[in-house]
Amino acid sequence: MSKIKKVNLDTVELATLIKSLRTFSTNVQKLPKEITKEVADTGLEYLQDLYGRTYYDETIDMSDLRCEVIETANGHSIVASSKEILYAEFGTGEEGADSPHPMKSEFDLNAYNSGQYVSRNINESGRHYWFYNNIYSEGNASGRQMFDTSEFLKKNVVKKVLKEKVGEVISKV
Repeated sequence: MSKIKKVNLDTVELATLIKSLRTFSTNVQKLPKEITKEVADTGLEYLQDLYGRTYYDETIDMSDLRCEVIETANGHSIVASSKEILYAEFGTGEEGADSPHPMKSEFDLNAYNSGQYVSRNINESGRHYWFYNNIYSEGNASGRQMFDTSEFLKKNVVKKVLKEKVGEVISKV
């Protein structure tokens, strides 16, 4: 999109142009925060919807779940917290192993069905299981809520918000 503005070189027109350029510069400097805020706010809504639709058996307690957008030095971030958030995101046990998180290997996490507290109970199918409050469990599938939110934002939101916000700044020149 090109925009050409013809200017007479008289002092009034030149002063008006300088003022417009300063306003444009100020608006451009605000863009990163505005863009990241809108993207993060959209992502927060999407993430909260994903958590609301995710089933956890009684082995994962998400009652303390908190999701929010925070401002950072580089823009904004979406933060989800719960004492069992890693179990919800990456899954546990046999169910987690059956639906592994695509980014699990990038974090310092135990392999599924390993570690200090892995169940030593094996059923007739060769799968680990345990009882939690007298409920049989083979674990939970990876919920991938943060991962899926990130993918949703990259595919559906970022370019749209960029185009909209940059367009708004340019239209004010």
